[in-house]
Amino acid sequence: MQILIELIAYTLGAGALTVLGLFSEYSGLQHLTGGEPILGVWFAAFGCIMLYAGTYLLGYEQVIRRALDG
Repeated sequence: MQILIELIAYTLGAGALTVLGLFSEYSGLQHLTGGEPILGVWFAAFGCIMLYAGTYLLGYEQVIRRALDG
């Protein structure tokens, strides 16, 4: 039962980081096209980091591997 709870927690965390990363990428695009390039690049870089953390570090490394192992 504890493995299922951990899997759900990792899934929710991966989903939250991925959604926040997408919003950050969108905000970066809006700032880049709105004439604020430094802030736009910062948001885009932060979005990339969050997408990487959500999809790979939590999504692939934790959720998929634990689901396939157990």
